[in-house]
Amino acid sequence: MELWQVVLFIGLALAPLVLMVDFWPERERLDYQGRPLPRPWHRQYHPHVEGHDEHH
Repeated sequence: MELWQVVLFIGLALAPLVLMVDFWPERERLDYQGRPLPRPWHRQYHPHVEGHDEHH
């Protein structure tokens, strides 16, 4: 292999790992006391099933 091929391979192989290192830091979702922050969850899809309430 040529030197440029080795350098390119190492660069392409290590680039995703280097970019992921600090993508989501550990303290991102914690408050000042270290507890998890409350996160509101909104359901994006509300399924409607025909006859769902009729089985009782």
